[in-house]
Amino acid sequence: MVNREHCFGIYMFTDKQTGNVVYIGMDSHIDVHERINAHYRPSTYDSQQFNRVLQNNPDRYEPMVYCRVDTFEDMCRLEFDLINLYRPKFNYKHGGQGRYINKEFEYTVVKCGLRDGKQNYSIQTMFRKPLIQSVDYNYLYDLCLRLNAGELTPDEIKNMERIIVPSHESKIKASKATNSTGFYRVQKRTDKTCKNGFIWVYEYYDESHKHKRISRTDFFKLKKEVAKRKMVWQIIDLDKAIDTVRSIVAI
Repeated sequence: MVNREHCFGIYMFTDKQTGNVVYIGMDSHIDVHERINAHYRPSTYDSQQFNRVLQNNPDRYEPMVYCRVDTFEDMCRLEFDLINLYRPKFNYKHGGQGRYINKEFEYTVVKCGLRDGKQNYSIQTMFRKPLIQSVDYNYLYDLCLRLNAGELTPDEIKNMERIIVPSHESKIKASKATNSTGFYRVQKRTDKTCKNGFIWVYEYYDESHKHKRISRTDFFKLKKEVAKRKMVWQIIDLDKAIDTVRSIVAI
């Protein structure tokens, strides 16, 4: 590994649709955009809520180097000040290696016993306060994504029925929040080992609620494999689906 001298600085991501700052971070190697590039890597997809949102909507958010500073302490102090000034919706910490701004904005899905012989789950805050329960892990996971992205509020969740066995339609509606291809569970992932520089991925959870994926370099071969396994293949956003197919034909 090559040891480089530190180049401290602050970077931001802005929402092109609203112009708002949505994420602020600090980087000890800002000259080579080390942290900015890390947000786009598929290997970091599950490590941070913002990474999932960014990788699913890469054209919506724009990165920029805000400034460079002389010391690590200056970098920490500036990140803290900027986060508390802008209050970006995907920053859950004060910055400067500090504390959580509001733990109520971090939600997780946890096991909470059995219901009619099936494993039951609930969405809980960082304070372990349950919001809603369901035997359907995938449905709660989609709701968590929407909660952490600010697309749903805790009050909206509380107004739902406490025990949910959601319909397929409600799952489709929830999945739209993080989908960029227009096809249910299908995402386009960067992969520099492939000729085109990307792969098509169908992501799902198996019966034991383990995260699984089917990957193919050819979109239509992915569709064929999904159908072979008798899994759902469905258009959930017609405009995005048309754009996806057009991009494939244009290659």
